[in-house]
Amino acid sequence: MRHTWYAWLLLIGAPEVLHAQGTIPAARWSSHPAIRAVRAIVQDIDRHPERFVRRSDSATCGFPYISVTAELYSDSAGLVRKYHLASGHDDSAGDATYYYDAHGLVRFAFTTQNAVNGTRLEQRAYFDSTGVLLRRASRRLAGPGYPNGWPDEPIRDPRSDFGHLCGPAN
Repeated sequence: MRHTWYAWLLLIGAPEVLHAQGTIPAARWSSHPAIRAVRAIVQDIDRHPERFVRRSDSATCGFPYISVTAELYSDSAGLVRKYHLASGHDDSAGDATYYYDAHGLVRFAFTTQNAVNGTRLEQRAYFDSTGVLLRRASRRLAGPGYPNGWPDEPIRDPRSDFGHLCGPAN
């Protein structure tokens, strides 16, 4: 059930105003060397998709039914470097993309959420070389908002998550 719970959290809203947290101060956080290092990892992975083996899977989970699709991108050493999830229900949908470094540690997460009331939300989370949160920023792009919040933790074991899209019990 863990993943079903996660899928619900993925699909539900964020604060109505910009929300940021983490260990990097707000002033000029985007130019901080640790943030630039994370962006370099993301850009390297996205610029060279040919270096990765892509696997995909999908499932329909629980009631109410949630459709989940997933894509796992592994490097030549077998380490997952990128993991993309998309899920949806009758009133909302969202996706999350996680990026991992050459040691398999999560370094960046980008999530979007959309609801039938016109709400569009996004969140970015940056992690240091040990997987500790550096900075998280959420914002509402459109609409009145949608209740509840974001997942607190990123997916740290994407291969296991990929193997259990509806949760470990399913």
